[in-house]
Amino acid sequence: MDDDSEIDGAPFENPAPETAAAMGEFGEYAGARELEGLLGKLRFCGGPEWVRRNHAIYVRANQTGAGTRAVAQWYARNLKIFSNIQRLAQEHERVFVLYGSGHLHILRRLIQEDSRFRLVDGLDFLGNSDDTAVNF
Repeated sequence: MDDDSEIDGAPFENPAPETAAAMGEFGEYAGARELEGLLGKLRFCGGPEWVRRNHAIYVRANQTGAGTRAVAQWYARNLKIFSNIQRLAQEHERVFVLYGSGHLHILRRLIQEDSRFRLVDGLDFLGNSDDTAVNF
């Protein structure tokens, strides 16, 4: 797949009950918080619970036959991103990667499983989460 824009979005536009439930849970989690500032948003959207809930949407979409193709395309897109990271790492000592939080689960796993890499989590550079007001 060379054209990353050809992911079948139908399972997410008209989701099966399992996918709709995961999307609803994620929406409730994301919408229940007011975050101050860019740092607060980055910490929240890069945090483990956000990443887990976001990835759960794809796991549940895969449960239905119609969602399997879209999830496979999503994984293929992430494998292509990782391939580019591997290629860049051959040429440079360090590689800074910035992607949307929906890619975090898969890219983290791929990077962690390649022994040539040492993953440094971006959250480590965002300071203590107590510095940002989070209202529930």
